[in-house]
Amino acid sequence: MGRGTRGPEAVVASLERGLKVLKVDYQINRPLPINPVSIGVLSGVETLRWALEQKASGKISRLVAGPNIVVTPLDKDGLIRNKHLDLYLVPAQWSKDWWTSLAPELAEKIKLWPAGVEDRGSLKKSKGICLVYRKFVDDDFFNVIISKLKLRGIDYKTVTYGQFRYQDFLALLSQSRFMLYLSPLESQGLALHDAWMADVPTLVYNSGVVHYKKFIWEGSVITAPYLTPACGCFFKNEADFESGLDRFLSGEKNFNPRQYSLENFIDAVCAQKYLSYLK
Repeated sequence: MGRGTRGPEAVVASLERGLKVLKVDYQINRPLPINPVSIGVLSGVETLRWALEQKASGKISRLVAGPNIVVTPLDKDGLIRNKHLDLYLVPAQWSKDWWTSLAPELAEKIKLWPAGVEDRGSLKKSKGICLVYRKFVDDDFFNVIISKLKLRGIDYKTVTYGQFRYQDFLALLSQSRFMLYLSPLESQGLALHDAWMADVPTLVYNSGVVHYKKFIWEGSVITAPYLTPACGCFFKNEADFESGLDRFLSGEKNFNPRQYSLENFIDAVCAQKYLSYLK
């Protein structure tokens, strides 16, 4: 319920694909039946307001919301702190830690649910480019990193968040040896998951801090909450980039991101976990 930009749309699409694989009957954005039912609101503030009203009137038996509704539990006058909301889903542990620091009473109501990613097969070529993914990093930082790639003689192509077609991104992944991911924070990082499912390992900038309005939150995996040694590694800053790149390239033969994704993030696995929250 509640569709928007590609991020929320990708979450909805993954859940629908997973439910079909599981052969589970479901309805999306339909009128409520006569008997009370479990409802999940994936995104949309007004959709959640409506659902809370229906829960209060007894038309919904269980109400689960998230992950694409608010940035913090204090937003929209504390909408998700409403007593009629049974659970709120966030994509990663660092998000839950941050949220419960702001609203400790929600600790038992906040659960983890990462969205799944479609399996399109292994797209990676054994030899290929470095795909540079840029999202909300300043020009100075970006230019320093690019200059270091050039000095190394590494062939690269860049994509900038919000300025490319998804199919073009997938096509570039099929040409990529690895992806360099430059983003200050991610609640989950669906582009990372697309790369891993394509068997493309990632070297990820680790900012270590979230700045949102008056809030600051520090965490060790804020830029890639599901990055493991199977998928790649982090680097800390411009000064650490070259040594981070050396560590990454020296361990490249040990990466197995596709297997990690198949075990943990295919659509059906994530849809099954979502269903467990609706019971």
